[in-house]
Amino acid sequence: MGTQWNISPAGHPLGINYGSLESTMKMSAVKKKKRASLFMDVRMMESAALDVFREKQ
Repeated sequence: MGTQWNISPAGHPLGINYGSLESTMKMSAVKKKKRASLFMDVRMMESAALDVFREKQ
């Protein structure tokens, strides 16, 4: 998922492309029951990463 960040015209990360996340989970055979929990985990990591990116701007 490292290549699936949405980037602003100014070059700043905005967040992860969630459509790609869903496709990646399907291709990786993540069971449907686990997808919602995994999605929330990814969103927490995304939030933390965005905080770091903002600190470096």
